[in-house]
Amino acid sequence: MRPSRLPPSRVLPLLLTLPLSLAGAACDEAPGDGTASRPTPSPATSGGAPAVASAHSSPASASANASAMPPGSVTTSAASDAPPACEDLVDARGATVTETDVAKRAPGRGPLPGQIRGVDASSRAPWKTLRDQGFAFGFAQAGFGMTANPSFADNWAAMKRCGLPRGAYHFVNADRSGREQAELFLATRGADRGEIPSAVDLEKPPRCQDDCCGKTCGAWQAVVREWVEVVTAADRRRPMIYAVEPFWNQCLCGTRAFADHPLWHPAWPRFDFPDPVRFGGFRRWDFYQYDGNVKVGDGVVDLNLFRGTRADLDAFLLTANMPPPLPTAPGSPEVRP
Repeated sequence: MRPSRLPPSRVLPLLLTLPLSLAGAACDEAPGDGTASRPTPSPATSGGAPAVASAHSSPASASANASAMPPGSVTTSAASDAPPACEDLVDARGATVTETDVAKRAPGRGPLPGQIRGVDASSRAPWKTLRDQGFAFGFAQAGFGMTANPSFADNWAAMKRCGLPRGAYHFVNADRSGREQAELFLATRGADRGEIPSAVDLEKPPRCQDDCCGKTCGAWQAVVREWVEVVTAADRRRPMIYAVEPFWNQCLCGTRAFADHPLWHPAWPRFDFPDPVRFGGFRRWDFYQYDGNVKVGDGVVDLNLFRGTRADLDAFLLTANMPPPLPTAPGSPEVRP
């Protein structure tokens, strides 16, 4: 993701071979991309809010060792050579994540014992604070329609420095083709595809005149199909689907054409951990967004569950990153009146 002391192609496989608990502990040692923080608010989407940049932490100087070196020796500052550390991108000093009591929202239905939590963010987030409070993975919004999210690069690099498995997502609309939006997404995200499959976000875009923004099921299905095809070809893995159930049923006519993709399921409008999932032919959800617009210091995030333990997440990442099988026949839209 940008220059570092070791190429990302060497660092990322190393982190993925560690258990997640060790990868998190190693984040302060992992090279980052060295990008300076930018205090830029994200587009107005779920959880979007202006944020205040925090200062970078600096390692101690190695000047104490200089006196022991022979005269004329060239010294190098440890502070300038050290890779960036895991950090918060907004001020979250003393902040504690206050979240919904999941057991009370869905008594007897979830979460399952050992399920791990993560967050998604559309603006700059306090990644170190979140990691230190037990959140084990993260998603960052890369774009909305044809607009790149200006906070993405900082979030992407910060999650990597903190040793968190990362996924990028794109909130699409039907005003432009799925191919155009996918190309913008890939240009924004870059060659570092992250550890969790990229996701297409399907919900009612803001400022629509009606529930489906005046578009037919065929138009929405075409956007999703094109986005998925472009990103699959680039990443050599199946993207994930984030879908709000009523929107999928109404605006995509409940299509089952994407049922073989991983599913990121938001709780709205029902908080009941559905198994099996009630729409789209999906067998089950892999990630479940159970709380939204949660303040953490000067940051705002949504909270998510993975359906299993840390070991289960490791296994999911191995499987999800395998290339999909070649199609046996050309796909076709599934449109119902």
